Amino acid sequence: VPAFTRPIKAPFVGREDELERLERTLARAIGERSPQLATIVGPPGIGKSRLARELIQRSQARVLIGRCLSYGEGITYWPLSEIASQVGDLQSALRDDTDSGLAASRIAAAVGPSAAGVSSEEIAWGFRKLFEAIARTEPLIVAFDDLHWAEPTLLDLIEYVSTFAQDAPLLLLCIARPD
Repeated sequence: VPAFTRPIKAPFVGREDELERLERTLARAIGERSPQLATIVGPPGIGKSRLARELIQRSQARVLIGRCLSYGEGITYWPLSEIASQVGDLQSALRDDTDSGLAASRIAAAVGPSAAGVSSEEIAWGFRKLFEAIARTEPLIVAFDDLHWAEPTLLDLIEYVSTFAQDAPLLLLCIARPD
């Protein structure tokens, strides 16, 4: 996603404490091999995306980014659809997991034309398995931009992953407005 990966030539000034806190949270995720959840909250234009970009550019982690949409049909799992497209071949990413086929089908149901017949809990489980599998090979940052527009189902999924993911150096980085 260009907003987070495109370099900015202007110097990063005045947010060192916040960046240091995020870097410590990422270091804790890596050191303890446990998921961490961090949320950058602030009004529009305050520099939330810039702060996230600085963390991403300074880290050695793999980064997956999804943006929440403010309106439209089928937007509940839109950020996860973007994330799945960045992953590419889900079967390959889930490689060694004994439930890789089942997890891939749950993810496909969420990002496909219809999630009919698959519960939100099953979809959350599928994405947890995906994030765990990727994080086993390299630290992972999963960023959710504009989380203030997220549906409650997506918020539940993020909370589930942050609570139940295991053996995963994973940082769930949420960017939101206070509203």
